[in-house]
Amino acid sequence: MGKVLFTAILLILIVVPVAGGWELNEFMLSTWGGPEIKDDNAKIQALKNAGFNTAMFDVGKLDICLKYGIKAIVDGATPEIASKLKNDNMVWGYHLVDEPETDLFPELARQVKAFRDADPNHPVYINLFARSGEHIREFIDMVKPDFLSYDYYQWWYGDYQKWWEGDTGYFARLEQHREAAFKAGIPLICWVEVTANKHDDRYKNVPLPSDSNPKVRQSVYTSLAYGVKGIQWFHGRLLFEKESAELNECGRHVASINRELELLGPVLIKLYSQNVFHTKPLPRSTRETYPQHWVVPEGDNLVVGLFQNNDKNDFIMITNRCVQHGSRAILRFQRKIKTVEMFDKHTGLWQPLEIKEVQDFKNAYDPESLEKFLGVPTRAHDRLVHLRNINSYLPPYQSVEFLLAPGDGELLRVN
Repeated sequence: MGKVLFTAILLILIVVPVAGGWELNEFMLSTWGGPEIKDDNAKIQALKNAGFNTAMFDVGKLDICLKYGIKAIVDGATPEIASKLKNDNMVWGYHLVDEPETDLFPELARQVKAFRDADPNHPVYINLFARSGEHIREFIDMVKPDFLSYDYYQWWYGDYQKWWEGDTGYFARLEQHREAAFKAGIPLICWVEVTANKHDDRYKNVPLPSDSNPKVRQSVYTSLAYGVKGIQWFHGRLLFEKESAELNECGRHVASINRELELLGPVLIKLYSQNVFHTKPLPRSTRETYPQHWVVPEGDNLVVGLFQNNDKNDFIMITNRCVQHGSRAILRFQRKIKTVEMFDKHTGLWQPLEIKEVQDFKNAYDPESLEKFLGVPTRAHDRLVHLRNINSYLPPYQSVEFLLAPGDGELLRVN
């Protein structure tokens, strides 16, 4: 039990944000590419209409971004150009390279420093291929980025990776990148495929399979449970009808998620990740909550991300990992709470949930259950009474219960 508690405390300590320097103050919604049309005004307007607040755009066309109120990850900039854009509010940052190999890190570190010296107000955008271990650590140690961005497309490429890493590499990557980002005190951004179909242009204008939408939704909301502060959709060309600014079926689904994230974003951007737990069956590299924790989830295939804001208020992002069917989620609270509210992703309002009291004395006083809870054998009735008096994790409990659609997630606020 002591080892588990120490691990939990350590995880809380490593996610405290670093003060000073550039800060991400808006939840990022961006995409690589867009509609295949020549009219740049129509292209940016189409991305804006689809719910994007950021787009990759050439350095000579920033006036168009200003016109439509969408920030630019600037392509083709130099430190000299960056020095002239340092006070431009429509600049998100400067795109440098995608998926660099480790041997490029020293040169990237030099370039990042040059950009930072020229413009300390905007970051340099570098996206990593989802390797693990030393690759991430060396990137952060050498390059010293302002944020950590990576891509791992579980529905496109997961199948051919199963033979060496199993079928749960997606969550192992989330675990590794979350830990690295929050240990460095920098935001985490991840890339998500726009459709569960394999990356191929021939899928652009055909109906999506029935399981595509819940799979894509699961990628987004499990990422939110891990504390990401931005979603990069890949790739934007697949969202639109061919040679048109009109959204196709895939694009309409992504736009609907973007509308939810537009409402959730102002809340999520102010939250700090405290911990992430799963319920059984556990994906590789993940773990369950421990019995003494202040909130214990019940239900299959759940991902539970725990957060706090600057005022130490508690928030929970809970997601259904399963994409085939809905899941009944129960959260059992083992400390006294006043209210639990769910964020309405369609209105932006908080809605109260009914709190029930669970009288589970029988299981709690069962010697085998107590031994599991406390890690020590139970001996006498007075010991049980004493434990009941001093420990809040013994009944009666408070709980809330609700349904999660396939792949969907909900944000809760607990007071």
